[in-house]
Amino acid sequence: MRTAAAMIVLGGGEGRRLGGVSKPDLVLGGRRLLDLVLDAGSGCAPRVVVAPDSVEVPSGVLRTLEDPPAGGPVAGIAAGLALLRAHEEEQSGRDPEAGEPEDGAADGPNDVLVVACDLPGAAGFIGPLQAARAEQVGHRNPGGPDGPTGSEEAAGEAGADVRTDAHAACDGVIAAHADGRRELLAVLADRAALDASIREGGARDRSVRSLLAPLSLEPVVVPEVAMEDVDTWEQHAAWERRAL
Repeated sequence: MRTAAAMIVLGGGEGRRLGGVSKPDLVLGGRRLLDLVLDAGSGCAPRVVVAPDSVEVPSGVLRTLEDPPAGGPVAGIAAGLALLRAHEEEQSGRDPEAGEPEDGAADGPNDVLVVACDLPGAAGFIGPLQAARAEQVGHRNPGGPDGPTGSEEAAGEAGADVRTDAHAACDGVIAAHADGRRELLAVLADRAALDASIREGGARDRSVRSLLAPLSLEPVVVPEVAMEDVDTWEQHAAWERRAL
């Protein structure tokens, strides 16, 4: 049975505006940015961190990095998706040489939460995204997560593995500002849709906006503070003044 969502935390980047420090290891309120974001997504499984080996990850959290490094956030997302597939194939005993499943997941969650590690307020948008996605899926699949849709029943009879009607109709949700701007690295999306966009447009040195353009994503307005990142020391100081 598939769980609600996996999680990919992007911990790469050069932190140039922070003097080259490792963003995942940057301490805020006594805790690393990476740990704050991982804790916010503690209900997701598996969780994957895309970061160099120099960044320690908690026990039970997977780690990968695009090869070669510094390929941009989409390359990091692609690396995270690839590790999720490999992990699921290993867990299920499936032969990795058999090729990728049509829906992009061997036996894991349909959705993946993609979050940048420099969003310490992630707890403020992850819950709303999960609630909106559950409602989105529920409206299109009244039978609930354990009740197959007609297309799934037909697929089962045919021995095929297809996406549910709910996931085929809408590709996910994305955090948004009140003025309509979207936070591109705060998204809960269908893995198959992300995989399809990567196959079509590539991954390396590609913008996240381009990656998400083909997807049907519903904007979810969340608290502004939840989307304030830590990209400069001034922003770090502003977060330090807040109670985390």
